[in-house]
Amino acid sequence: MNFVKDYFDRMKKIPVWMMGCVFVCAYIAHGAMLFSQVIGIDTENSILDHDGYAVQGRQGILWLRSILRMSDFNLYLTEAITFFLLILAAVVFYIFYHTLTNKENYWDFIPFSVMFIVSPFWTCQVYFLSQSVPVLVAVILAPVTFSIFESAFKTKKLIPLKILIGVALLQLIIGTYQVNLVVYTMFVCTVFILTERNKIGEGNGLLKRIGFHALCAVLGLAVYIVISKLFYLPADGQAYLTGQIMYSKISAKEVLGNLIRTVARPLGFDMYGYLYWPVSIVTFVLCIVGSAKRKMFKKEVGSVILVAALVALPFVFPFFYGCEVSPRMRYVFPIAEASLFFIGYSEITKLFRYAEPGKKTKAVKVVSGVLFVLIFFLDTMKGFNYTTRLNYTNDYIYWKEKEIATTLKKDLDEYYVSTGNYWDGWDRIVFLGAPNPAYNQTCLPGYAVIGSPILNWDIDQYPRTRIYNFLEVTGNSIGSVPWVSDYSRYILSNRFEELFGEEVDAMPAYPWDGYIKEVYDEEAGARYTVVKLGYNWRDSLPNQ
Repeated sequence: MNFVKDYFDRMKKIPVWMMGCVFVCAYIAHGAMLFSQVIGIDTENSILDHDGYAVQGRQGILWLRSILRMSDFNLYLTEAITFFLLILAAVVFYIFYHTLTNKENYWDFIPFSVMFIVSPFWTCQVYFLSQSVPVLVAVILAPVTFSIFESAFKTKKLIPLKILIGVALLQLIIGTYQVNLVVYTMFVCTVFILTERNKIGEGNGLLKRIGFHALCAVLGLAVYIVISKLFYLPADGQAYLTGQIMYSKISAKEVLGNLIRTVARPLGFDMYGYLYWPVSIVTFVLCIVGSAKRKMFKKEVGSVILVAALVALPFVFPFFYGCEVSPRMRYVFPIAEASLFFIGYSEITKLFRYAEPGKKTKAVKVVSGVLFVLIFFLDTMKGFNYTTRLNYTNDYIYWKEKEIATTLKKDLDEYYVSTGNYWDGWDRIVFLGAPNPAYNQTCLPGYAVIGSPILNWDIDQYPRTRIYNFLEVTGNSIGSVPWVSDYSRYILSNRFEELFGEEVDAMPAYPWDGYIKEVYDEEAGARYTVVKLGYNWRDSLPNQ
């Protein structure tokens, strides 16, 4: 209870103007996305209650939605709560770390929180509003879960009950997104480093403590796997991340190339580049120098090793899966970067505190401060440049797609009225190709955008469920996704180009007149209403 009281006392001491600065930065970076009607990939499915999270091993999303009374997806409420939780997560992590140091000032609160919030990689998570609230709640639960396990380790009272509660919370953390296990591990590493280097809880021994928390985490993971297998995953199903393992699908050369790019990306100077590697290296060096200055390197070697582990942890998933894991899983980077920054700042303030006063020390302080402010400003502006352009791009694509949806509905209605077969035609629609909107210079290029336009997604699926769902949520419904016979799938996958290739080639593509046409082959018994959305229509034929 003393820890909880200290926690809230420290939170109340954060100056209001600092909180205001963090709020403004969060709003600049994410406000355009979080206070709009723009929806991203998967959000349209959530609006229509067509989520597939239960069969992906991500049942934690459904549990948290139910607990928060958000089972019925509400776009505006989700956006507002996401914005609040993103700021709250930064504050919770910062205050938890702050309680483990002997500092009384809060000057590192703004850079810590801005690093945590403004990073380009958070935009990926914010984009997927269908899961943003549960994922952020799960991130915030990491300190709570650790505190419960730590209490069980220290007090020796009600240990089974505390472990049970902690394991239950881990189900929400891991079950929301398996990558959150890395977030939890990073948090635990940071706490161990700070407590060891600030001489808190010396009597418990680092190895014994690590072993206890590792066993608790493994127990939580084992329970998660059992629950997923028994109650959620279909008999022939697999967890969401398991399906992305690439080692068996690509060559060893491609695996190596992907891994090198994953590690090198944080070193880059493009829009993805940020301070992860510089912060990591400086923090690691400061910890070694600090230990040497205190002549305690042998005693502190464990915490130095943990710093190296913390640096490496965000790369666990890319290395394990043999590829660049989806951008929305990279929100581990800003959390790790902010944590490393806090450790580094704590170390450098201690070095100055123990340094001999004089002009030389003062000069080093001034130069260090100026360099820090300059680098932090440049990195923050780079983050702003990416996030704001991404928000603009998402907004641009959404309204272009909504315009396309309105036109599609109107043209299909007119087509069926003119042909007189309105009621028996919807289940034969085949959407071919992709209506790529033309980007302007402010938009991010296609490779940098998190999700493709919704109308382009699942391009080789039949039927194209994303199109039906997007048209429905934008008020342009053409009915629910139709049932399609196995024979229709067979023809489309194996003989469509042979039977109708020349005829479809001769058709214009959206938005020109004639992009909707019925094709029919009496001998094959194949009949389709083709909607040619783009000239790359062969790419959208279903996989054989």
